[in-house]
Amino acid sequence: MLALSACLPIGGALIFAYHQALDQETRYLSSLSEEIARRASATRSQMVSAFEELKKDNVQCDSAGLAKMQGITINSTYLQGVGVFQDGKIACSSFGMLNQGISLGKGQGRTATGIQAWVDVEMPLAHKRKFNIYERDGYITLVHPGQVIDITARPDVSLAVIVSKPKFIARSKGTVLPEWISAYQPNETETVQLGAFLVSYHAVPEHNIAGLAASNQYSVWQHFAAFAKFLLPIGLLASVLLLIGTTMLVRRNSGAKAKLLAALKNKEFFLLYQPVYDIQTNQCVGAEALMRWQRQDGVIDEPLLFIPAMEKYGLMSVVTEFVMHQAARDMHPIIQQHPGFRLSINFSPNDMVAGGPVHKLPDMIKRMGATPCNLIIEITERSALDATMTRQTIQDIRQSGVSIMVDDFGTGYSNLATLQSIHVDGLKLDRIFTESIDTTSPTHTVAQSIIQMAQDLNLHLVAEGVETKAQLEYLKAQGVICAQGFLLSRPITAEALKLLLDEQANSSCPITRPESVK
Repeated sequence: MLALSACLPIGGALIFAYHQALDQETRYLSSLSEEIARRASATRSQMVSAFEELKKDNVQCDSAGLAKMQGITINSTYLQGVGVFQDGKIACSSFGMLNQGISLGKGQGRTATGIQAWVDVEMPLAHKRKFNIYERDGYITLVHPGQVIDITARPDVSLAVIVSKPKFIARSKGTVLPEWISAYQPNETETVQLGAFLVSYHAVPEHNIAGLAASNQYSVWQHFAAFAKFLLPIGLLASVLLLIGTTMLVRRNSGAKAKLLAALKNKEFFLLYQPVYDIQTNQCVGAEALMRWQRQDGVIDEPLLFIPAMEKYGLMSVVTEFVMHQAARDMHPIIQQHPGFRLSINFSPNDMVAGGPVHKLPDMIKRMGATPCNLIIEITERSALDATMTRQTIQDIRQSGVSIMVDDFGTGYSNLATLQSIHVDGLKLDRIFTESIDTTSPTHTVAQSIIQMAQDLNLHLVAEGVETKAQLEYLKAQGVICAQGFLLSRPITAEALKLLLDEQANSSCPITRPESVK
């Protein structure tokens, strides 16, 4: 009886801990399904507006119609194209005229809102990329299948957009089980347990869609372990906690996270700087700060070998602050002698939120002995579109005088309208497109398009990964100003960078913010 009485408080604490863990995971999944539903609703609203505008103007497959369709596409954030649908075929689209048309077949059926849908249709004029296609009143819209669901979430979470009537998956990310779709009650917003999974639905009845987010209940048990550790009576669990604490300490000392924390503490990380050249004048005008890890055995690791682990364990903000502190110290003597020089550092999405490293930029600039114009913040294309990073944050940075560039541009889902709406200062052409220069690869034409788009928008363009003379000459001929890569210079130390700049007769930087995007 005494043993049973002693177990009752422990059992009650465990039950409470489980409900707290379940509530935490439910709120997390609900926030994801709601964000997906919001994006899907915005996409559906743009689709309906496009259908109405095309119908009102009676758009046809002629030069005027093509211009109209291209105009609608440019001004749409979520639509990658529109077109004319005749006799079961796409007759033409904003990508161009189609002599034979594209037959779409049966498709998914017509939805309750009167829209016919086809999933994963290959478009020849769009480099055979696949789109979801929606038709109404003889007109179509094209949406990239991954755009709406490309949000930041844990790797174990599955995401999807569901059309309510008829019921089908419009787009998905991760494994989506058929029983999750069968269990969905149209127009119901709820979170339910289905076998070993927790599934959250967020319905938007007026658009006939719902957002879905699901995770294995193993995540709930992970939360449960954390809650239970603090809720169990200290006196009854002293010996157990001691055992757990000893085990956790051993794991921590041998685990990947512990190694990273120890490396930071032991100052095993250091910075190199890859020069950015004005390829029209062959002058070094800036540099990108790159992090390296020199292990105790002397082996030097590049970022691809440790940055993913940093992200996994939530250490990116710590890393960014280290880069800011070290770069400020390294750049101080350089900026004093070369005031036109500009430094680029990389920010992750978490660096841009309230309380993150973004708020330490003024202190970094002061320690550099620089002005805001000496600094460029590089964010990924996905970060620029992430709902967790507000556009206001980007604009606050730019208004302070610091420039914003989109790194690895062309690898995500940005379009012309998106770039115009987030107001950045420039783009970095990803190395996969630079490598395609002087080849027959389909991405070669993408590189041409990105260069032309940057020039049309008066955005600065820096080409990454320049490794051959043919690539360099092509970029020069296209009017590209700045580039970086092994052909120009490998990453070097701050001391070597200063020596390089001192040897230059003139160190002026052409990368200045254009008036049109202020």
